[in-house]
Amino acid sequence: MCIRDRCTWHSELVGSAKHPTKGALVFARGSISTGTLIAEFAMEDVVTSTMNMPGFEALLAEMEPAEAQELLRHSCPNGSGLVCLQDGCHWNALLNHSSAPSVKQSCERYTADTVQLVAAHDIEPGDELTVDYDQSVGYELHSQEPLMARFLELCLEHRVCKQPSSLTSPPVKVTVLQPLAGTIVFVYSTEFEASRTFYEQALGLQLKDDRGFVVFYSLPGTANSLGVVSQGVSAAEVPPCTPTQCGRDTVMLCLLVSDVVGMFGRLSGMGYKFDQPPAINDRFGIHNALLRDPDGYLVEIQQFIDPVEQAQFTS
Repeated sequence: MCIRDRCTWHSELVGSAKHPTKGALVFARGSISTGTLIAEFAMEDVVTSTMNMPGFEALLAEMEPAEAQELLRHSCPNGSGLVCLQDGCHWNALLNHSSAPSVKQSCERYTADTVQLVAAHDIEPGDELTVDYDQSVGYELHSQEPLMARFLELCLEHRVCKQPSSLTSPPVKVTVLQPLAGTIVFVYSTEFEASRTFYEQALGLQLKDDRGFVVFYSLPGTANSLGVVSQGVSAAEVPPCTPTQCGRDTVMLCLLVSDVVGMFGRLSGMGYKFDQPPAINDRFGIHNALLRDPDGYLVEIQQFIDPVEQAQFTS
C-alpha cells in the first residue's frame, strides 16, 4: 500500500493513515527491535469515559446508525464490568487486530492506569502495528461474561465486527511517499539587473535571498520561490537558456492577482509592453493579460473567475 500526503506522525516510531478497507491503520516509521517500548499512555488519555451497560444502550439508542457504529468501533467492555468509550482520535484506537500481533498491548483489560505498547518481535519500517484484541479486551476469551455477551449482541445488531476470529485481514505493508518539501522555479537571465527591477519593483515580489549571481523571491499563494539566475550559471552540464536565445517560449510564469486590469494599468504606466491586454478566457475560466520580462520570458497576470478556484491557489 502506497500512501502520499495522508499520514499522521505520532512519534519518531509511529505513524497512522487511512486505509480503503480497514478504515485506518498504524504503522512503524522505522525499525523497532523486539521488546522496545513503543508507547505508554495514561489511561485517561485513551479512554474518555466509562459507563454501565444500561447507560451505554441508552446512548446508542439516541444515535443515528452511522454514529452508533462509530461508537461501537471505539468502545469496549473492561474488566471491571463497565463499557469504556475510547478517544477515536487517539492513535491507540486505530490499532487493528491480528492473531499474530506485532505489538503486545498491556492494559489489564482497560483497568490499569496506563496502556503500554511493546514490540512483540522485530518490526520493519512500514509494517502495520497490530494487537491481539482477545489479549487486550477478551472479546471471545471472556464472551461468557454477561457484559461482554451483551456488547457483542449490540455489535451484531449494528453490523460492527469485534470478534477476533472474524477479523482475518492480514497486516498491511505501508510505503510512504514523502511529499516534496518545497519548490523553486529558476529563470535564466542575460538582463540580470533589468530582471531584478522587473520582479522587485514592477511586480513587487519580496526578496528572499541575494547571492550575487542568483536572487530568490518569495512567491505569493502556495508556491515557494522564484530564482533568477545569471545566464550560464547552473548545476546542469548544459545550462538552460533564455527564450530569446532559444527562439521560442520555454516557460511561462503565472502570477495570480485580485485585479488584472489594475495590475495592467500599473505595469503599463511603468513602460512595460503587453503581448495581450486584459481579456476573459472562457475556456480556462480566467481573466488574464500577458507580457514579457526583460529576457523575453512570458509572464501571465491572471485571476480565476470563480472565487472558490481563486482561493484554492491564493489562500
